[in-house]
Amino acid sequence: MKTVAFKDAARNNFPESVRTDPSTSSEQGTPSGVSKPQPAVVEGFDTPQAYLVRNPVEGSARTGGVWGLTNSESHSEPSPRLALGIGCDRGTPTGTLARTVAEALVLAQAEFSDVVAVASITLKADEPGLLALAAQHGWAITFYRPEQLAAVSVPNPSETVRRYTGTPSVSEAAALLAAGTDVSNLLVEKHKLRDADGKNATVSVARCAPDFISPLSRP
Repeated sequence: MKTVAFKDAARNNFPESVRTDPSTSSEQGTPSGVSKPQPAVVEGFDTPQAYLVRNPVEGSARTGGVWGLTNSESHSEPSPRLALGIGCDRGTPTGTLARTVAEALVLAQAEFSDVVAVASITLKADEPGLLALAAQHGWAITFYRPEQLAAVSVPNPSETVRRYTGTPSVSEAAALLAAGTDVSNLLVEKHKLRDADGKNATVSVARCAPDFISPLSRP
């Protein structure tokens, strides 16, 4: 396992494509430029190519939920602490990754500020777009070895992914390991996006365990 931290980076330096603009965002708080996610055709990943959503964040401090869903008790509960698992093609641009993350957080009824951990596979430890995204938000990325990820039980294992990476899951397994939890706390199993240049990104979102300690707060 390898952790890369960007402690000095500005946490709120959002790319233009995912900044919230009150004049263009929906009343549910969808980031500007982010449309309702649609299933994507993704080469090199398992099928069907679609996202699945489980147990949206309960009690998150939101004025609205996903596509019209609301939580009447949200004002009285603390914001969730979430971990992201990210997988992508080699050379995926930062903007594509940022958009995929933004859409996954919308599905989880969450925000960028709720993210306290980010993880991927060691194969991505030198991925420029991923490292740039982490730097923009001041995130620490933990990179897990394929055998660590392969040991995690996930709802959507893929033999295609195993052939390319050595593990049947990257984003789901990485999110669960980073959050220190199991599949019952996997809020967004897989949200996939393919950009105009054919680059694929996948993001999973997990609720962190109660005793979770953020990598940014560790000595």
